[in-house]
Amino acid sequence: MRIRALSARARVDLLDAIYANDAAHTAWKEDQALPEGEREGLPRVDLYEQAILTVIFGIVDENGDQMFSVTDYDAFAELDYQTIVSLWQAMQEHARRDPESLKKNSAPARKGASSSASRSRSAEQ
Repeated sequence: MRIRALSARARVDLLDAIYANDAAHTAWKEDQALPEGEREGLPRVDLYEQAILTVIFGIVDENGDQMFSVTDYDAFAELDYQTIVSLWQAMQEHARRDPESLKKNSAPARKGASSSASRSRSAEQ
């Protein structure tokens, strides 16, 4: 079991889970606001804690495949919150980029090359 910074796909899946949970919670609240005889009887839906969801989406196996899903939320919610925070912080550390490696991996600018912005200004003249 490993943790990772969220990929773009995992981030989209995380946001989808948050939005679906929010919609279900809103529907439940609206149902509860109706007079008792008019209610649909929707089951109670509590809002997700985003740190817990982030950790769920960031735990992967040795192949990088996500190990848990939203269906595991209740089990993670039972963990000590400091454990969740520690895992979340470790994920944030993975997401940070080393400035030295960015310098090494960035392509050097060509000497004498003009930027597209300067070309468009000269084209307008």
